[in-house]
Amino acid sequence: MTESNLFQLLGCLPRMGTYRKSYDEDSTIRDTLLILENKPESAKLKDKHGWTPLHRACRHKAPLDVVFALLTIWPDAATEKNYHGSTPLHIARCHTSSSEIVSALLSACPEAAKEKDRHDNTPLHIACLPNASLDIVSQLMSIWPDAVNTKNKFGWTPLHKACCHKAPLDVVTLLLSAWTDATKQKK
Repeated sequence: MTESNLFQLLGCLPRMGTYRKSYDEDSTIRDTLLILENKPESAKLKDKHGWTPLHRACRHKAPLDVVFALLTIWPDAATEKNYHGSTPLHIARCHTSSSEIVSALLSACPEAAKEKDRHDNTPLHIACLPNASLDIVSQLMSIWPDAVNTKNKFGWTPLHKACCHKAPLDVVTLLLSAWTDATKQKK
């Protein structure tokens, strides 16, 4: 019962910001924190897709206090992978979570920056999308500078992803400055 309640509460978060429907954001957050306080083991549950509550919180742009509560209970959740091989950090970037959430994930578990998904994408690869944040790309590069050189299973580096997906120029410039040999690489 706790599992479904926690996942349901976390699933309500995106609808609240956009539509507000009949949900009360404050009570949803309060109920989520109450479940975590009374049953901290619920932070380690996984749904049928291998998602932890931290994955859900990152997917649904949960408030920072919910992310902190989950990380306090289980810091290693930052490196847990779902059935697609994605960590909460991959999910946070796919769904444009705030730089504060990315920072919290990296502070709790810096090695999460080195985790690869099923396509061998690092969080830096995922961060290099059209809406790429210079702050987040910088955070990821400061934790693991060699991520700039890392290729996914298609042979693409984060720079390739940034160029292909038309990431902002400041992100492309940062990637280029961190890897001066980038222009010599093929695809």
